[in-house]
Amino acid sequence: MAEAAKLVPGMGTGGLPWAPDLALPDPYLVLPILSLVGAGISAAISRQTNAEMARYSPPAVNPDTIFTGLLGMQMAFFPIMATFPVGLQILFCSTSWTLMLTPLLSR
Repeated sequence: MAEAAKLVPGMGTGGLPWAPDLALPDPYLVLPILSLVGAGISAAISRQTNAEMARYSPPAVNPDTIFTGLLGMQMAFFPIMATFPVGLQILFCSTSWTLMLTPLLSR
């Protein structure tokens, strides 16, 4: 994946202060950690929403089971995601924080 990012013009020169080359992995793991935190908060919000909805109809799966599964997947994929280029990690990070903020802003 890093080799494919190097083929795009500008990926090697315009980046973040701690990671100027968007085609290389984040050397300080800032973006993977932010993605993990955003996804964890999003899973916690989802668990709370599912618990509130359970008052009206019983859920097919326990919300705590879903929460544990989501966190487990995030933790399992963290070492893999840390090897992705910074350009792709920016996408993952912005997506996880958007998914977290959407239910909070829609209340």
